[in-house]
Amino acid sequence: MIGILAVSHSRRLASGLAELLTVLAGGDLVAEAAGGVETMGVNAAMVVDALKIVFDRGADGVAIFADLGSAVFSVESAIDLAGLEGKAALVDAPFVEGAVAGSMVAVTGGSLAEVVAAGEAAYRVKKL
Repeated sequence: MIGILAVSHSRRLASGLAELLTVLAGGDLVAEAAGGVETMGVNAAMVVDALKIVFDRGADGVAIFADLGSAVFSVESAIDLAGLEGKAALVDAPFVEGAVAGSMVAVTGGSLAEVVAAGEAAYRVKKL
């Protein structure tokens, strides 16, 4: 199964998204969070640590959803530092909507490419 990693400057925001995804998926999703704890912010080391947790929980790959600018840079750096190209992917998607769409594909057995595509398709979903 493909796991989901939520990366935010706010640990509470990332954790809340990971919790929402797990509830929506019926508890079968491997979802984790990375982000600031004492202060706002995130760095590549936090992301690498969270990626290790997702893989240790049995994920075959990880789709990563990030909130803002430097979180994206931290994710890109973490994938490179951990040598996870092809096994972990930053998804260019809205943070919440993309992660929800991607997680639904992940929990039904979709590949990393399919989870990424579902997340990116969330840009086209209208709310009205």
